[in-house]
Amino acid sequence: MQAERLVDGQPLQAPVLRAGGRPHIRWVSRAPLLGFAAVIMGGLLRLYHVNALSLWVDEGLSVAYSHLSWPVLLGLHGAYTPHPPLYFALVKVASLWLPDSLAGRAISVVAGTLTIAALYALVQRLAGAWIALVASVALALSPLAIWYSQEARPYALDVLLVCVSYLALITFYQTGRRQWIITYGVALVLAMYVEYSAFFALAPQALLFVLFHRCERSRTRASMGAAGATAVAFLPWLPHLFSYAGPTSEQAQFALSSDKVVGVLLAVMGLSGNGGYFLSTQLLPWDLWPGLRPLLLIFVVLPAVLGAGVLLRRSTTTFAVALCLFAGTIAIAAAVS
Repeated sequence: MQAERLVDGQPLQAPVLRAGGRPHIRWVSRAPLLGFAAVIMGGLLRLYHVNALSLWVDEGLSVAYSHLSWPVLLGLHGAYTPHPPLYFALVKVASLWLPDSLAGRAISVVAGTLTIAALYALVQRLAGAWIALVASVALALSPLAIWYSQEARPYALDVLLVCVSYLALITFYQTGRRQWIITYGVALVLAMYVEYSAFFALAPQALLFVLFHRCERSRTRASMGAAGATAVAFLPWLPHLFSYAGPTSEQAQFALSSDKVVGVLLAVMGLSGNGGYFLSTQLLPWDLWPGLRPLLLIFVVLPAVLGAGVLLRRSTTTFAVALCLFAGTIAIAAAVS
């Protein structure tokens, strides 16, 4: 018997002809098109007023570093910043065609937009096209994601590379194709050379190695080999990291506290974050309506719990990836701090 083609786990049915003779296109086939529309919408939102604000202090540092000579910028003459060099190298290249005030932000706009597409591809593999569409629209409209996608700092690019690493890892386990494990290894190396905090989001992938080892041992060994190769590739930069790790960790803004963890969670959920990093005169719901905080939490926590249940019903892998990206990242960051 000829195998049926599947879409979202269901047989792909022949088009149903309407009275006018036009085929009825199943809604599931429209999800990728709507996902593409979400990417375009997210890109336009990230472009909108991208240069409305002047560069703030850290963005100015990105520009200043991009003016260094290549040997200095690449760290051949010692450490000059608490960050790895890849993002600043890209800003230097972008500055050949763009003004200094836009070069770094343009990289973030492109990275933030591509992240929407990468997230759609990842979630589509894990949970189907419609859940992928919801995830991509949520990311496209996220104020926090838009903010960092307009900032001349390495964070938007790092998020893209982390997302690509998860996409490549999952696709490799599903298909076994060698190009995906190569993509995975390259994404790991690039992410670590863009921003150290990528480690917080990448380290939870160890849970996936454990999960997959039972049924795909050869692919797990290949994945662990790629992670090991990343560690080796990062060895030349370790002296620079250690030279800044001590002094940086002593700064009060990086000290761990329960208030900061709560503040991060509220900011991710879009409820608060006022004063957590940037001071603002615009009060968000958490601060504007203190009496409604229990109701606001219900509106956020209940869908999160229901969503977790849906993901768990889909598959253990789907739930594990979501757990790694959210809870795992926060837990690793807190543990390292």
